[in-house]
Amino acid sequence: NVIGGDRILQPPNLTGDREKKAFGVWSWPSYDPSTLDRRLGPNVIGVPIIAHWRSVEPVRGVYKWDHIISKIEAAVESAFYVSLMLWISPGTPQWLFNEIGFI
Repeated sequence: NVIGGDRILQPPNLTGDREKKAFGVWSWPSYDPSTLDRRLGPNVIGVPIIAHWRSVEPVRGVYKWDHIISKIEAAVESAFYVSLMLWISPGTPQWLFNEIGFI
């Protein structure tokens, strides 16, 4: 389950071996529900959702997940598998690097 605010998203109701079902055609680049759904991509089984750290946590301790949650909801409604990629660079807030002792 993916928790976002007061919502809990359930994975698509699939039967059989989930690992085998996840093998196949995945779209690229980052998933946009306005350009891909089950009708437009009948052979696509999974979609990547790519976000930058700066858009998820723009200020230390302040998280904004709405833009990601809405894409996950759309993907689940279309019965797509989802992979989430969280980029830490470029444009990652400097405080993150300072906190982990990277710079």
